[in-house]
Amino acid sequence: MLKSILARIWSVSKDAAPTVASIFVAASAVSAAWGYYISRHDLREARTLQLVQQFDDARFGRAQDEAATAIGSAQELVRSALRSPATAGLPSADVSPLRDEVFVAELYRGNPDRPPGLPLAIAEVTGFFNGLEACVQTGLCDSGTAHAFFDVYARSFWCSITPVVNYERHAKRRPRFAAGMQEFVDSGGERCS
Repeated sequence: MLKSILARIWSVSKDAAPTVASIFVAASAVSAAWGYYISRHDLREARTLQLVQQFDDARFGRAQDEAATAIGSAQELVRSALRSPATAGLPSADVSPLRDEVFVAELYRGNPDRPPGLPLAIAEVTGFFNGLEACVQTGLCDSGTAHAFFDVYARSFWCSITPVVNYERHAKRRPRFAAGMQEFVDSGGERCS
């Protein structure tokens, strides 16, 4: 009796061996693929965090501060120009292009600290975000991590420099100026108000 039970178990396991082996191979492949996916995701997050460190670096912090100062000065000049009696009665449709024109003129005018033209700091910040978007699009950086760290700053900066972007794209004939930054901001969902 025991011999017949053992013989039966042996014949069933001998017949099931290819199926068990196939299941084992499939499970190993799924496990390896999952491990690869996790390691790639970790690498994307690590690369994104390197960009966060670069963004927070003192040198790049100076560029951010210089860009904010240039933008703030230009915005202040725009506010002063719009408070003048000459613009008081203008319809809002006329005010927006005038505001953009004064803003761009002030930014490109230059001052004793920098030559005329697009402030280098603004070009550095837009260049950073162009690179970040390229990193996300190629899968080298993690989109979720990038948006978690950069969305608020990127959107605020983008909304501040939209007249500059329009000027660079149309008057300067640089149709791809800050295109990566625009794609990054647009993929975050919210628009400028």
